[in-house]
Amino acid sequence: MVLDMFESLLDELAKALEIEKLTPDENNSCIIKFENELEIQIEPLDTGSFLFINVDLGEMPPGRYREEVFREALKANGMETPRHGTFCYSDQSDHLMLYKLIPLQDITGERVAAFLTPFMEKAVKWKETLENNEVPVVDTMHTSGVPGGGMFGM
Repeated sequence: MVLDMFESLLDELAKALEIEKLTPDENNSCIIKFENELEIQIEPLDTGSFLFINVDLGEMPPGRYREEVFREALKANGMETPRHGTFCYSDQSDHLMLYKLIPLQDITGERVAAFLTPFMEKAVKWKETLENNEVPVVDTMHTSGVPGGGMFGM
């Protein structure tokens, strides 16, 4: 039942984003590749209660730079809502990730698309800063959070 609901949600999301049909893979996950080279992973959690949305922001080499990036990520995680995602670190890949859990109750493709706008803005700003080997500064990393606005024209 969760798979049928997820496929239906992906159909609605594709329409809302005005992109090709989205389908889950063999792991019941869907990767959306955007023109800005970010890849968003979307999948329902095993519990069937939440939708997991994740983006990989890149490798975090050990050392002082990583510590400074983590300090800023923790500051961002402590900000008032809406935060447009939570930062975490993957030990397996040594990558910084940005994710969000969205309750599946009453979720629609349009609501997911509206969330993706500020989420992607935040991800793009952080990823670009990290690719330039700079430390993101939380005070300057705000997103518009304006429904219907933003870099994807939604």
